[in-house]
Amino acid sequence: MKLSKLQIIVLFCGVTVVFFGLSPKSLALTSSNILFKENFDSGSTSMWIPKQSHGTGTVVAEAALHGSYGLKLSTDGTVAAETKALANLGSSYTDVYARCYMKFLGLPTGYDFWNIISMLRPDWIPDVGIRLYGPSRSSANQVEFGVGYLKNGALAWLTYGPVGANRMYCIELHLKEDVTNGAVDLYIDNNHVLGDSGFGNGHSIQQVQYNLYVGNAGSPHTIYVDDIVVANTYIGAIPPASTPSVTSPPSTNQTTPPYVKTNLAAIPNDWYLTYGNGKQIIFLDSTVVRTSGKPSIRLEPHTANDMNRAREVDGIWYPIKPGDHIVAKCWMRVLTGPSTYGYPYCGARIGIDFDGYDGDGKYVILDAAQFWKAYYQGDFSRSYVRDSNGGAWQQRTIDIIVPATVGDTLNRPCVPDTMVLWMQGAPWIINPTASNVWFADAELYINP
Repeated sequence: MKLSKLQIIVLFCGVTVVFFGLSPKSLALTSSNILFKENFDSGSTSMWIPKQSHGTGTVVAEAALHGSYGLKLSTDGTVAAETKALANLGSSYTDVYARCYMKFLGLPTGYDFWNIISMLRPDWIPDVGIRLYGPSRSSANQVEFGVGYLKNGALAWLTYGPVGANRMYCIELHLKEDVTNGAVDLYIDNNHVLGDSGFGNGHSIQQVQYNLYVGNAGSPHTIYVDDIVVANTYIGAIPPASTPSVTSPPSTNQTTPPYVKTNLAAIPNDWYLTYGNGKQIIFLDSTVVRTSGKPSIRLEPHTANDMNRAREVDGIWYPIKPGDHIVAKCWMRVLTGPSTYGYPYCGARIGIDFDGYDGDGKYVILDAAQFWKAYYQGDFSRSYVRDSNGGAWQQRTIDIIVPATVGDTLNRPCVPDTMVLWMQGAPWIINPTASNVWFADAELYINP
């Protein structure tokens, strides 16, 4: 389950539906819409990498987020160190979408900030840009994306978070230049998370800059950049057609067809964090294990700043079709401290999400609310563990047949074609020492 999408969050006392933005992904993107494209798989780049200021920009296999090569941008820890690469669009445009994949090998701390993407006018002045803000700049004490843009002649800012290290983000920035009807949008992992419109700027864009500018001195930092596309229409994430097939799974932890099986030993290849932020996010625990030699995943509680939020790890998205048989199993352990023993929202759970085509033919995340309501029939313990007798391991199983259609956010019938297994620790508590959650020996079977 991804952070910025419609979710059904089932609490033990009832059902709460939380809505997040969905992308307007168009299936009509063609080569005629593309203004610039670079996936670095040639081992070099068509981008201009100028002389760096206490930093380097190199195309290396280490930085590949898809394919064989990616762009590695690194700074040396000097104040105002910067490294950058620029995509020249050749001409000026007034409506530009720029998508890339990024991975941050660290994050800004304190009041530091990093500039990572900007759109430049022909005179090299940026009209919009994205920063990573250090946690001290956030009221929630978390690292956040900050989008700065020119609005009616003044600089305006929007923020969204949290942002985590060592996971891949699909980032798409949109800017429409217009004297009265300008617009700016940010999409993260194919979901619309920030936007503003109806303002004036009236310039044009000719360059898109991908950079790592570190405001304060400190340790050297590195980010990876891959699969850059700049277009005059919405681009979206790489479609599921490029997702590894079930018959050729990408992880050595998975066995041969017709099923897929994973333990919890491969992060981020099998699992990646989608919720939470801060020092203690997700751990491989080799001490508290269920099966000897197989580490568990430990999700620790939140601070008061993170209250009422869960920590979560997602698996790999797999292609599926109506009629497929899916079985997901996971062992879970919840150890609740005496200060909150019996608190109703301390627990662990597993779940499955679908992607597919909505009633307008757009590719979106499907909430499938009625399908899951019918499946659980009010018995949420089928996928939940809570207050587990001093930390005893308990297994939960989801066993479903993929329906012909499931509902989108408007409950229109849609055809699901990909799915993901997710695991969530839900210590909705104030006391950060009160509860820990472990997951072990997870299994996913498709058409067993």
